[in-house]
Amino acid sequence: MKLKYKLLTGMLSLIVFQAQAQKDTTGFVYRKPLFDFDYAKPVFKLDTQQEANIDRLLRFSVFTGYREGVEPVHREFGFNMATQENREQGTIRQSIYNASIVEMLTHGFETPMQSRILLEVKDPSAYRYLPAYGNKQAWLRKNAYCYELLVPRAAFSVRKVKMIEDDVAQHFNISFGYETRKVKTLVLVRTSGLDKLKPSGSSEPVFGKSGVFRNVGLGYLTQAVEKTGLTPVVDDTGYPGAVDIDLGSVDYSNTQLLRLALSKYDLDLKEDMRELKIFVIKELK
Repeated sequence: MKLKYKLLTGMLSLIVFQAQAQKDTTGFVYRKPLFDFDYAKPVFKLDTQQEANIDRLLRFSVFTGYREGVEPVHREFGFNMATQENREQGTIRQSIYNASIVEMLTHGFETPMQSRILLEVKDPSAYRYLPAYGNKQAWLRKNAYCYELLVPRAAFSVRKVKMIEDDVAQHFNISFGYETRKVKTLVLVRTSGLDKLKPSGSSEPVFGKSGVFRNVGLGYLTQAVEKTGLTPVVDDTGYPGAVDIDLGSVDYSNTQLLRLALSKYDLDLKEDMRELKIFVIKELK
């Protein structure tokens, strides 16, 4: 009796379920898929960039440590990356040799200056070389890296440095980019209203050679001071034109002597906290 009851209950449930399903699907409208499936064709196919390479190479990149006897790349404006084309294979190879982590991210350019790079890392001495670390060659052997990237020729563009930067960030588990930070800054100011800066004539510009700045803006002076790597330097003089200054053989890294030389022209350097755009490198946890 129980068995008959269960069978009857199951049949009734199935009839109800079928009726409900028919009721729920009466308003169903067939929608064509975005593409028709074809067993003979893959869902993903190579694009023109990938098809340009006969070996179907997508890309590869590799890091190694310091390579003895290999000279770093030095191109125009300090650019530290070599580019080689293999026309037979249809590939482009980009290489960086014996560079610090900072140099790999900034590509050897002078911008940003060292004074505008902030390292929020456990060991800053492993990221860039400073004279305080001693012999540069010994430091490079311990902390420099080599890198190579190979891509199809059709995929290459000068904007591919972003791919390299991402590789470096992933390899060293870091993030990087510009941030606005309040940092200690040297500010160039005028100490009087007298104009002791006006050029005396129309001679050829001199951009700081032997401490001479002639017929050039004060920006060249602040840049020369900032290249010492002490702190960022900003010009707050508001002086609009070219200047004529001779600071002699002053050491830009010696702030006390530099201030003394500047005082002749009623200029001074003051310490202040300023919000500046800083290139920040952070280690990820």
